[in-house]
Amino acid sequence: MGCPFAEGFNFLWAVAKILSNYIFTYAINQLSDCNSYVNFRLFFKSSLLMWVLQAVYCAQAQYTAACLPGPQTSTIPVNGPISNSARPSKKFDSAEISKADRSKPVLGSADKLTSQSDQTTVLEGNATLNRGTVTVTGDLITYFQLSDEVLLESISPEGPARVLRQVPGGVDVLTTPKARLRLDDNTGYAQSPEVFYSRVNGRGKADYLENLPDQKSRLINAQYTTCAPGDDSWILKARTILIDQSADVGTAQGAVLYFKNTPILGTPYFQFPLGKERRTGFLPASLGLSSRTGIDITTPYYINLAPNRDLTLEPRLMSKRGLQLGGEFRYLAENYRGDARLEWLPNDTISGEQRYYLQARHNWARDGWVGGYNLQTVSDDRYFVDLSKSISNVSNTSLPRDLFLSYTQPLWSVTGRFSSFQTLQDPVSPVPVPFDRLPQLSFSYIKPSVAGLDISVNAEVTRFSRPALPLGIPSLPEGWRSYVQPSVSYPIVRPAFFAIPKLSVHATRYWGLHQDDGQYVGPTAFNRILPIFSIDSGLNLERDQGLVFSQWKQTLEPRLFYLRVPYKNQSKFPIFDTALTDFGFGQLFSENVFSGQDRIADANQLTVAATTRYLDPVTNEDRLRLAIGKRFYFSQPKVENTQAPQSKSSDLLLSASGPITRTLTLDSTLQLNTENNRLVRSVIGLRYNPAERKLFNLAYRYTRGANSVETSELLDLSGQWQLQPRWYLVGRVNYSLPERRISEAVAGVEYDACCWRVRTFLNRYAVATKKATTSLFIQLELVGLGSIGNDPLALLKRSVPGYRKLESPETWNTAPY
Repeated sequence: MGCPFAEGFNFLWAVAKILSNYIFTYAINQLSDCNSYVNFRLFFKSSLLMWVLQAVYCAQAQYTAACLPGPQTSTIPVNGPISNSARPSKKFDSAEISKADRSKPVLGSADKLTSQSDQTTVLEGNATLNRGTVTVTGDLITYFQLSDEVLLESISPEGPARVLRQVPGGVDVLTTPKARLRLDDNTGYAQSPEVFYSRVNGRGKADYLENLPDQKSRLINAQYTTCAPGDDSWILKARTILIDQSADVGTAQGAVLYFKNTPILGTPYFQFPLGKERRTGFLPASLGLSSRTGIDITTPYYINLAPNRDLTLEPRLMSKRGLQLGGEFRYLAENYRGDARLEWLPNDTISGEQRYYLQARHNWARDGWVGGYNLQTVSDDRYFVDLSKSISNVSNTSLPRDLFLSYTQPLWSVTGRFSSFQTLQDPVSPVPVPFDRLPQLSFSYIKPSVAGLDISVNAEVTRFSRPALPLGIPSLPEGWRSYVQPSVSYPIVRPAFFAIPKLSVHATRYWGLHQDDGQYVGPTAFNRILPIFSIDSGLNLERDQGLVFSQWKQTLEPRLFYLRVPYKNQSKFPIFDTALTDFGFGQLFSENVFSGQDRIADANQLTVAATTRYLDPVTNEDRLRLAIGKRFYFSQPKVENTQAPQSKSSDLLLSASGPITRTLTLDSTLQLNTENNRLVRSVIGLRYNPAERKLFNLAYRYTRGANSVETSELLDLSGQWQLQPRWYLVGRVNYSLPERRISEAVAGVEYDACCWRVRTFLNRYAVATKKATTSLFIQLELVGLGSIGNDPLALLKRSVPGYRKLESPETWNTAPY
């Protein structure tokens, strides 16, 4: 979404300002080389001023309603009610409104009424005139029947004349001592007017106003703001302001923007949005400060190519690294959508290298066919560490290069895929490199209710190849793998119980195994066929009063799951995509403790679990959920790497979750080793949320490793809290107790003054082993006009679960007219 430009001069000026960033970069480098601190300060101030000009000059802000309605007026008498309209559509047709008004009669009331030859009607004293969507009031109203015009005047200063016009979404109000207007299209003039535009909750005043056709108004020597009456925190003053409600755009000429009575911008031409429509122009600029990039300024420029295509150019100036050019292209159609993004740093002034990031995504679907691609690549392993603004990108170590096509029918589907990865490595702590799948072909079939039986078949053929490996990672064999797994089950489901016996056969074949370096020695093919039998059963019991909490309903849901898989030695089978899954409630009822198809664990075991839920008797929603589960082994698993305990049972799992009270929510899981009464793993989370934008999250995560080095213990605190009616504190700390190190910290404060807001945040996060990045976010938001600074909202939503963005309450149709 962008803001509009309407003249060729506007575009040329925009290009000139973008090019000025490059000039500033060059000049800063020169000044830095000369060690001229004074000149550097002067030049940086001028460059910062140019950035502010770019940011506010044509800032695009998403529309947010102001806290309070427009000018306060008393209720006026009219002949017939004025009905409230629904919320406005993106566009509204003023011609249709005028046409409907012309078909309605003119109704008036006053203390004194005089008519002359059916051409002129004069209403004096408490006068009101109404037709359709327009109502006018004043001390003296003259109605000219032939021209359908009204002349309204205010004789006493206590009772100014008013024009109320219903529009989709509310009522526009014009207050003036004297005006002459046409009733059908509201065209005309007004002297010393004060105006309120309900669709954007904007108000203004001027020396003179011209109402033009098609919902346009021109104000001379005008002021405009979205702040409530009596609050002039920010004001746009201009020689002329054109408000075009049909196009959702305001245009000011000879404009000066004031914040807290201080001029912060002067420009001969300025445009600002009045709605959410996408328009070509500058997006809100961002200003940040990072320990790795220095002063970080981005001025996005949005180009609305078509209703379903757009392009955003993002020049980014970093004081420590230089000028980065970037852009994003997006497209959308009935059967497909996609985007492409490019970031290019021609010369990193620290590393002296060219650096880039490229992403292209496309998805397509039609008549059962689905296809697409996801291609990502970066120039080097440290690109995100050095240049990214988000920790989510920094933690991304595997970039996909994926191409797929699938065809789906009601009972079956087939998918073909080519996928590989670019793995980003930390030299101190290298990560495993996944195999490329060139190609992968999978098939699935499901046929329910065949003589009471559910039948399914899953099959796959994949060629695994290994990309180039960094030093220190041993090479592994490559080759083909295929498997097919048919299964049949007989579900018996009743309201009080269920039982589902199931039998499947897993058949796997490896062939063409080799190693590019010629070091592989061993069989080039393997085969494996294993039957798998399971029975999943349970009860559903319920009573009106709980055993512990008598005011709630209680359920009891015991469950038994038996699994039998014979043993087969698989120690020489290659491992392409398989790993041991985490032990948890989901894994208790799975048929394999491994993900992938390279290892099938043998099993002769029974899982015993039970869940009890406490339900609200009115809403029937869960208020508390307690669960317990344990697996019993009739024979010890023998397949390598299963990490099964050398005992007759697994660890004990305990879980408690749910909104215990209206303000307190619990989510916890414990894993206990019953052999030595030792805690193996725990996740305990509490959320306290007594009111909107008042929340506190506490999470404790513990995982016992084989030794003290591998043991992980994390404490995570986060929250958003309203300190005062306008002040909000937001923060998060993720702290590693064994390392005595903060993995990530966010601390900031927000101030909401209704028509403007300011956010200041400090973010510090680990980007590699023993390294961290610190960033500063500062944003000033002028509601209904634009934003200045780096937007921290994405960071806050990710860091603080439950975070709510500060928004003004909606005021559609609430003005007491």
